[in-house]
Order: sequence, then structure tokens, then C-alpha cells
Amino acid sequence: MGIFEVTETDLAGRIGRIRTNHGTVATPAYVPVVHPVKQAIPTKTLKGMGFEMVITNAYITMKRHGKDAEKCGIHDIIGFDGAVMTDSGGYQVLEYGGLDVEPAAMAAYERSIGSDIAIPLDKPTGFGLPRRTAQGYVRRTLADAKATIDSADIDGQIWAGPIQGGEHLDLVARSARGLAKMGFPMMALGSPVEFMEQYEYASLARMIIAARRAIPAGLPLHLFGSGHPLTIPFSVALGCDTFDSASYALYAKHGRYIDQDGTRRLEGISHLSCPCRVCSSHTPSELRTSPERYELLSLHNLYAIKSSVDGVRQAISEGRLWEHVIRGLRAHPRLYEVISVIAENPEYVESGTPQFKQRAALFFTHDDLLRPEVRSYHRMVRSFYTKRTKLCLTAAPPANPAYLDHGIVSLQRRVGKDVQVCTIDPYLGIIPLELGDIYPAAHNMAARNTEPGIAAPTLETLEHLIANNSFAEIIYDRKDAAAAALVKHIPRTIKRNQIPKIKNKKSTRQEQL
Repeated sequence: MGIFEVTETDLAGRIGRIRTNHGTVATPAYVPVVHPVKQAIPTKTLKGMGFEMVITNAYITMKRHGKDAEKCGIHDIIGFDGAVMTDSGGYQVLEYGGLDVEPAAMAAYERSIGSDIAIPLDKPTGFGLPRRTAQGYVRRTLADAKATIDSADIDGQIWAGPIQGGEHLDLVARSARGLAKMGFPMMALGSPVEFMEQYEYASLARMIIAARRAIPAGLPLHLFGSGHPLTIPFSVALGCDTFDSASYALYAKHGRYIDQDGTRRLEGISHLSCPCRVCSSHTPSELRTSPERYELLSLHNLYAIKSSVDGVRQAISEGRLWEHVIRGLRAHPRLYEVISVIAENPEYVESGTPQFKQRAALFFTHDDLLRPEVRSYHRMVRSFYTKRTKLCLTAAPPANPAYLDHGIVSLQRRVGKDVQVCTIDPYLGIIPLELGDIYPAAHNMAARNTEPGIAAPTLETLEHLIANNSFAEIIYDRKDAAAAALVKHIPRTIKRNQIPKIKNKKSTRQEQL
């Protein structure tokens, strides 16, 4: 039985549980960084806020606590009775170029202090390394990881394989595959901090996808150094299950206030809209001048990050992760570039998206043409077959499903039984009446002022629909702009006729197509 259980999915995001020696950790989970010597927020406060796991630095612990930590364990050293993950010092390697300890000794120390989730000492690639250098770092990390996992006395301790490679995606994939073959039950993707410092969010997204694709779906994926409301939604949507960061304290140290749309300097804030216990009990001026400003600001930042994670969990449960992520990506132009990464990998985010959902799909802009529900619906229509020899294209009526609309019923009577009636939807494309009640055709709502027009997926669907059937004639209303635009792409071998007019002059306007 594995350490990880998935209970709900949407896009490539999951809600799940990781079982550790010190309890179960609900995912997606933000894992606060706890300093083993000087910690801003007491670990009891972190546990009380709902954080089930923290991460601390095993290298610093070794240097400052040494044998004491081996005697009493890392949980007593930092005062946390939940799950504890330990970083072996890879960040220090990235910062200072190396450590005065060998990977084998570091691994032995992590075992001795009782880490619930331990990470072998790796060689981080960071961002901007030449390919050859990065390749050497990956090779070194894989060799050290192999030695670590081979000598691990498991006893419930989880070892997370450190994935490296940076922006060299083939190296990321090679690193991930190699670690998976070694038998690591969890993976940890390294070096995202420098990506974020350079606003390379799209590159970070590509790195996550490369890593996730290379490892089994049943393995949880940790993302190092990424714990901000700007990055959490899309990181989870692309397959990250846990992520750590010291940002809550580092930002507070420099007077920076985290909210869902970014990070602001406390000096420039005139209103505190956050309802956390810090913001609800202080004015901006009081927060700026408080002798406990660092601790208070750190606490607020933790609340902001936790709120982001809780929001993502709720979005997955409601089947609204797409809307949640797209809304977040519009907070910054460089974040918005992540949409292009989704466009490059549309099938990837379909992997965990349920085929049917309880809530209506919401369509706003052309970006929503990339939604998994839209793409899967187009594929279904492309394989639609009928024995009817005529095709009728008409605008989608207000009522859903379309076959219940009085105007459509009247249209069917006028065109006859040998005609396949299809409505035209700006997002879902061509909808045969028989498929009109299948999600999301009858369960969606679109903004009426931002329709994408006749999109490429709709034209491709039309081509498949014609190729799969034997339509000799197409019937449409020339006054219907969408139908008229589609007809231009119909082969010339197919006849074109207008929808027959209603002879009864007393018929309602709704029936007059």
C-alpha cells in the first residue's frame, strides 16, 4: 500500500492524503519552513492554524544541535508533534556552492533525527546554468540519491527524490524517471525560487509538467521554495501536491505584506481587507509601528498563504479549479503566460478532470476554449454519426437542452425527419440535438459580450462531422452570422438551402427563425 491516497481530482490537481509516522497530511498542503534555531512563529501556533506538516533544515540542525537532535529527535528540537520534513541543505549548496558534509553522512543524520519525510543532499541546478553543467549536476544528484535510497532503513520514513534540471526539460524528465526507477515513494522538484525571482512562471509551469509526466501518478510531488498565492493555484493545477517556503517570514522581515494578488510593502497600504486575526485587530498604522511588526506580519502572511491553499482545495471539490486558476493568472502579465503552457499541453490538464460535474461550466473568453470539458465535448461531436442525409445549422436558443426550446421544435417540424439539426455554441461548437443534454452542453453559462466567434476547434469539429456522415445538403439561416460563417467551410459538393419560412403569419417571434 502506497503512502499517498487521492480522493478528488480536477485538471491535474488532486486532493489527497499522505500517511507519515506522525499523522496524515491532507493535500494540497503548504509546508511552512521552520528555522531550527530562530523561529518567528511558534510551531504550536502553526499546528493550531491547521498546518499538519512543517519543513526544517537538517544541515543547520546538525551544525547547531548535533547529537542532541539525534537523542531527542527533530520533533522535540523544533517543538512540533505533527509531520516533519527535512531539507538536507540543498538550498545552502545553491547559495554557497557546497557544504562540509557528504551526502551519505547527511542521509544518516536525517534518519537518526527521525524525519518523517527526508530529502537526500542534492546538487541544485537553479536557473540559467549551461546545459552541460546542469547535466553534470543531475548526474551527481542521481548517484547520491541512489546511494541514499539503497542504504535507507525505511521503518516508515519517507524519502523524497530530488528532481533537478532547471529549464532543461529533458534533464528534468531524465532526473524524475531515474528517481522513480530507484523506488522513491515521493518526489521533490527543486530550483523554482530563481525561476520566480526572474518572473519565469511559464518556465516553472513547463518544469512541473516535465517532472509530473515522468513519474507515476500515484507518487506525491513536492515543490521546493514555492509558497505564494500567485503560484499555488497553477502549481496545484499542474500536479504539485505539497510545497514549502519561508516567504511568510522573509517577506515580513522586509515589511512586505502578502495578499491573493501579490505582495505589497506595508508602508504603502492604507486599508487592510484581510479578515485574519492580525488585520482585523490592527490598522495599517498600528501594524507599521508595532514593536511586534515582524511577528504580526509573518502571522498575517501565513494566513494569506493558508487561505490560498484552502481556496484551491475548495475549487477542486466544486469542479471549479479552471475558473480559479485563470482568475489568479490575470494578477500579473508574466503569470498570464502560463496559459500558453496549458495551450501547449491541453491533454495534460484533462487527465484528472471529471467527465461530468455538478456545477455549470462558466465561459468568459477565448481562453476557455482550452478547458478540458470543452475539448472533450468537441471530441465527442467529432465522432457523432447519423443516417440522416441533411444537416441543419442554427443558433443556440436560450433554453437548455436545445431540443426543449419551442423554436427548435418548430424548426424540426419544418425541415423534416431526414434532417440532422445542430445548434451552434461559441465555445462548445456544433451541438447535435441528441447530445444537447450531455455535460456541459446543457450545463454552462457564457458571458454574452465576449464570445470568441467561430473558433478553430469548431471548424475542425465541422470537418470531422461532415467526414463521418453522408450529408448531401445543408440548411441554414443566412441571417445567422455564425451559421453563415460555418457554411463557408462546407465542401462545394454539398447543396446549400435556407431554412424554410413559417407560413403561419400568427406564429410567435420565437418560432420565426
